[in-house]
Amino acid sequence: MSGILDNTRTPAFVADLGRHSDRIALVAGDRSISYAELVEMVDEAARELGAPRRLIMVSGGNELELVVTHLAALRNGHVEMLIPYDADHPMDPYDPDVVVTVDGSGRRIVEHRSVSAHQLHPDLALVLG
Repeated sequence: MSGILDNTRTPAFVADLGRHSDRIALVAGDRSISYAELVEMVDEAARELGAPRRLIMVSGGNELELVVTHLAALRNGHVEMLIPYDADHPMDPYDPDVVVTVDGSGRRIVEHRSVSAHQLHPDLALVLG
């Protein structure tokens, strides 16, 4: 898994995050994160998610890494399915290409296949599970 996709599916607000440089983008607990820091975090997560475009199931709670992973999936043009954190959530009906679990200890990525098994509509970006 490597690379950031350079494609037209990246929403403008994600592509333009760096424009705001040192302004505060997020506050996570007692930590303030600038847009410049957020861009670095999103780019790193986008490299981890890799290419090509796939169905990515993201499971997590109210965590900084969930926001970063969400923006990274958008950055790379993936179709993201957000589900609440629940270790017992069934994956079978969805058959994601990649599963990302976000919790207090960080982000864990499990790649089920390197290319998508799905015919993903070009306008599809988010599926809520």
